[in-house]
Amino acid sequence: MSETEDNNEAFLSEEADGTTESSAGRRRRPTTERSSNDVPKPKKAKKKQAHRAEVWQHYIEKEDLVGVARCRYCCQQIGCDTKLHGTSSMKSHLLRCKFFKAHQDLGTQKVLAGDMRGAITTVPYDKALFRRSVNELLVLCELPFAFVESEGFRRFCANMLPLYTVHCRRTATEDVFKIYMVITAHWIDRGWDLQKRIIWFKPVTDHKGDTIADHLRACLEEWGIKKVFTITVDNAKGNDKAIRLFTDACRSMGPNALVRDGSLIHMRCCAHILNLIVRDGLAKVNESIVAIRNEIRYVRSSGDRLKSFKLRVETGKCGRGSLSLDCVTRWNSTYLMLTNALKFRVAFEKLLAEDKLYNDYFQESEEENGESGPEGAKKRVGPPTSKGWDDVQRLVKFLKIFFNCTLAFSATKTVTSTICYHEIVLFERSLTICYRF
Repeated sequence: MSETEDNNEAFLSEEADGTTESSAGRRRRPTTERSSNDVPKPKKAKKKQAHRAEVWQHYIEKEDLVGVARCRYCCQQIGCDTKLHGTSSMKSHLLRCKFFKAHQDLGTQKVLAGDMRGAITTVPYDKALFRRSVNELLVLCELPFAFVESEGFRRFCANMLPLYTVHCRRTATEDVFKIYMVITAHWIDRGWDLQKRIIWFKPVTDHKGDTIADHLRACLEEWGIKKVFTITVDNAKGNDKAIRLFTDACRSMGPNALVRDGSLIHMRCCAHILNLIVRDGLAKVNESIVAIRNEIRYVRSSGDRLKSFKLRVETGKCGRGSLSLDCVTRWNSTYLMLTNALKFRVAFEKLLAEDKLYNDYFQESEEENGESGPEGAKKRVGPPTSKGWDDVQRLVKFLKIFFNCTLAFSATKTVTSTICYHEIVLFERSLTICYRF
């Protein structure tokens, strides 16, 4: 490997009952019950009924425009008022929608496959099924997530199933984390030392409260655990229901199964609460963050662009450092990305003033939220303005406080429950000082 390639690798290190209408457009008469004295009861509140026609699965009803729906495939707006149009206009549109026909062709396309006996047959192409199969391969064979990005595996998939585009290692990591449930037990041994062991690692079909509670009960039965002090979970509605069901199950085990009849069993994760606070704050300057993310993505997209950027780094005397892209689901990686990008603000401003390709990159359009069609195409966000850089620079000062507090809450080899109050007081004091200056 050449010296230039070594420098590039080092530089690019990675760190949400009145009158109603039926779907056929007929009006239903209000039904009111009368008592024996013929005294009418108050009318119930109107309740919007779900559409029953099958054609509605291909449309999204617009909330801001009454009687208008948007096609899921080409984003064209179609009249859907049940009195004026009915569903005939929507059905007619599907017959001439090119994007819908392409979607049908993809869903009905078949590929060759072999069964356990070696017989060859044709099966419908299922992108989601193949993606799950790749994730199962990683888990069953204990392969690293980076395996899906290896040249050999991508070449194998290109030859065996050209229709499928292999997902990246970050997508594989998120998929595996979602389908597995991990239970970690913490206890103090006879020597007053904190112990921690993973005692449950099983796949789950969904994240509903009933499912989580069933797994918790099964784990206790398997290990013969008769007493539970607290359970720490993320701040989610499904977890709240799971803890209620689990607490009821523990009460049936005996009076000594819970401390203070379970009043202390539900512990919210402090790190997760901080995460929710930070996410709300990041939304205020989201456009500036996306702009910086896009320009980092531009620099990292090719070797020539990287060389052009390094030239501006040298002439701008920005010092040493690395450019890293963040994982949008982890705000701490966003903090690290912004911290590193601020070091090269001068170099990015030089690119804006001198590089035509850099400016053309931000004039291009990109699809938003996976939507296709005219409404899905949006102009790429960026480049960041001078005010955007200043906003991010102030934001990083606040994020550093959250970052250090999260590191303290996330410690694995020390007891963290005793330091929560101290960290919260220190956290509030640091925010006050930072806000003043």
